[in-house]
Amino acid sequence: SIYGGRARGVVEGEEPTLSNHPGTGTTGPRTVAWRTAAHRTPVSALTGLIALVTMVTAVSGVLGPATAYPTTPLREAFAPNDAVTLALGLPVLAAAVWLTRRARPAGLLLWPGALCFLLYNCVAYLVALPLGWRWSAQLAAAALCLITIPALVGRIDAAATLRGFADRVPVRTTAGILAGLGALFLVRAAVILAGVVTGGQQATPAEVGTAVADLLITPTWVACGVLLWRRRPAGFAVALGVLGQASMLFVGLVAFLLLQPALTSVALVPSAVVVVAVMALPCLVPFALFLRAALTPGRPDSSTGPAAPPR
Repeated sequence: SIYGGRARGVVEGEEPTLSNHPGTGTTGPRTVAWRTAAHRTPVSALTGLIALVTMVTAVSGVLGPATAYPTTPLREAFAPNDAVTLALGLPVLAAAVWLTRRARPAGLLLWPGALCFLLYNCVAYLVALPLGWRWSAQLAAAALCLITIPALVGRIDAAATLRGFADRVPVRTTAGILAGLGALFLVRAAVILAGVVTGGQQATPAEVGTAVADLLITPTWVACGVLLWRRRPAGFAVALGVLGQASMLFVGLVAFLLLQPALTSVALVPSAVVVVAVMALPCLVPFALFLRAALTPGRPDSSTGPAAPPR
């Protein structure tokens, strides 16, 4: 099982039962699947609270941008982003929780990544927004994400994910992509922030917020890439989540560029959409391969036989 601890996955205080999924007895990530009541667990309750806070702030931002965001640059940056959160961020998070409740390990592996996507947005909002109820809501959501994400990752059996993914996905290629993109955006964020601090570059509050979010989040891409390159179990445990978060950021940016003209006075720039879409492909392709591996059983492993529930 990919689920750590006593194979409870994200379940607290409930003994799991082995289910007869097609992957049982294989080396795929679905080696052991558990029937769980994830909706009763603390991490699920925290995730539900994060989703509720995010939905309230995003809906209010889309329906009342003039009230939610006091300046034009803030409205142009965050009203479309709120729409992306409602159309992409929350549905992916709901899908991850749903898959986990159905004892599909792909859900647990993707869940932290969906929360990281929301955390990225929270950081940008916290830096850019003035103090008020919306800022406080983003602070609460960020704090809840920082509590929930490690709790979820701690439930993943890293060794099992290594066995399940190692021979079914392009490990070194994915590692290079994550480390390379992470380093690129990390350096870019550092340059922007250094320019703002020294006065050599002007940036809007939203741009500064995004740079700070990049500075805090993209090191996880680099770390995951290094761990994958060295074939460390921890790298495989977080790979699908990190790839998911990175892919969501790229897809979300494409959606942002398309929605921005409809919600603000900013004109559509087709070339920017094309450039971002092309940049997204290196993340989307390995993400799709990892997701497929997590959703489908691997080949039988005659040396180990069917997996048994941990004691």
